[in-house]
Amino acid sequence: MSNARYWFLTVLVSLLFTAFPSSAAVYRSVLALGVVGALVLFPYADRFRYDDAGYRPVRSASVFEPLATKDYDQTVMFADAVSWVDTRGHTWGRQLAGTALFFVPRAMWSGKPEDTGVRVGEWMGMSMTNLSAPLWTELWVDFGAAGMVGGLALTGYAAARTDRRYALAVTRAGPGPGSVLAVAVPLVAGYTFILLRGPLLQAAGKLAVAALCLALVTSFRNGSRRGRR
Repeated sequence: MSNARYWFLTVLVSLLFTAFPSSAAVYRSVLALGVVGALVLFPYADRFRYDDAGYRPVRSASVFEPLATKDYDQTVMFADAVSWVDTRGHTWGRQLAGTALFFVPRAMWSGKPEDTGVRVGEWMGMSMTNLSAPLWTELWVDFGAAGMVGGLALTGYAAARTDRRYALAVTRAGPGPGSVLAVAVPLVAGYTFILLRGPLLQAAGKLAVAALCLALVTSFRNGSRRGRR
């Protein structure tokens, strides 16, 4: 509970999807509760986010009052990113390259891109630049409208294909070691909160560490399968 809200949601949603892997009712319930929670509970979810010196309690006469005053910045950030691109042009993959090579130190890559949200915030002259950059914003900044549509279509296709393979993996599971998909897919489903919110550069490190941990504990049995064949 004392971790960042998105990290808590990652663990919570992963546990739900792992406990009920093939339940459509649970999936729909998580989506519905997620919408309600984002709109109603989100303003109160930072109770443990700050220490006593930095904490400011929420004071309101109605549970819906913070909804009108809380900063939901994805729409605004997309509009600001469009304006930023209009003044300086698309980056043509540079931002995504920085995300893919997040592990390269800036001492070795002096021109390594910063978070897209940070760059847009600095261009807007904001003092606080810890801002979001939703996935569609990242794609727009790099590749424009066509790249955004194509990138989101590929993302949807990959998600649907992975979902079908995950359903097969959990329904065919028998005795013995479990499938990597049975572990990885619920984790990614929970982490989608931060992947969609962005910036991707900020989210890539934890995802890469999770992938490395899965690779280290995975048994590869291709040789034994070839022998049986």
